[in-house]
Amino acid sequence: MNFVRTFGYYPVKNFLFSQVDILGAVKSVKAMGSLERSRGVSRRKVVVALLGALLFTQFAKTMAADLIPADPSIIVTPSDSPVVAPTDSAPPAPPVPTDSPSVPPVQLAPPAPSTAPAPSDSPVAPAPVVSAPTTSSPSASPTPPPPHALANQTLVVQVPNQISVDPRARTVLLPPIAAYGTTYLLACANSAQVAFAVQYPNTGAPVKGQPQVAGAGSTNLRVSGTAAQVLSILNSPSGMRLYSTGPSIANQSIFFNFIALSEPSINPALCGAGSVSNSRTTGFHPLGLAVDMASGNVTLKH
Repeated sequence: MNFVRTFGYYPVKNFLFSQVDILGAVKSVKAMGSLERSRGVSRRKVVVALLGALLFTQFAKTMAADLIPADPSIIVTPSDSPVVAPTDSAPPAPPVPTDSPSVPPVQLAPPAPSTAPAPSDSPVAPAPVVSAPTTSSPSASPTPPPPHALANQTLVVQVPNQISVDPRARTVLLPPIAAYGTTYLLACANSAQVAFAVQYPNTGAPVKGQPQVAGAGSTNLRVSGTAAQVLSILNSPSGMRLYSTGPSIANQSIFFNFIALSEPSINPALCGAGSVSNSRTTGFHPLGLAVDMASGNVTLKH
């Protein structure tokens, strides 16, 4: 049950009677009933006295709650018994006084004057930015194929089939020969007892744009380059000179192979990569000369 009272300037308060107060009042009424019977006190006076005591008790509680600040750690339950809320940490311990002497204040030295140069009004040129040179990684290019024989070996070849020589001769000059129909040409010449002498030395490592010669002065000659370069070496100013390694060049033979190439090369494996139609054979036939001895009288005139 709620009672409203106003005391002077004090605001209106709500008084709540709990079950404990009511039970206490009931017990007091019973006690008063016994007192009334024993002393002759009226019941009405007992009730008024109890009500006044209850009102005074509630009023005192309300005044105490207003005068004392509320503690958030205390939770009031309907039984009006304070319950302390649990906290996460224990309350801090009060500081323990120590008898250590006080430390005198330390006098700090004044800061040293700055030695930085004073800023000038003239603008400072920014430092040049040097960028690292960019290097482009070379892309992997396909490896070119090595020099090889072309699929088309159609050539025009002009080489004499037979040459008449003195049966006693050991050397002879080869008449001019011709071979054309391709850009790069390989000429291979070989013989069993005839050596090929050309007016061009043997070459070492290939040089771009220069002819290649191998086997000069031997029985196996290889000349490669452009068709014009090859023919210029084989057809010396007076023709290629041939030497016999035996007693005579008569009845000897030489063999030629002409191969169209993708690039100049004197690789001996390429000598057999051409067409049979581009192979030529030249034989040395002795002249019909005979040396006979005859006897007779010779008259000498004075």
